[in-house]
Amino acid sequence: MMKRLLILVILSSFLASCASLGKYRELPEVKAWESEIEKFEQLDIAKSY
Repeated sequence: MMKRLLILVILSSFLASCASLGKYRELPEVKAWESEIEKFEQLDIAKSY
């Protein structure tokens, strides 16, 4: 019984913490870095080792 309760608490905590990530992805502070990230990724793609 305690094992089921522990699993339920862990799963509900995980779901609650992940549910709030959606609103943070749309914040202007997060969106402001997208162009810089794209430039950085292009540098990595253009260079071959």
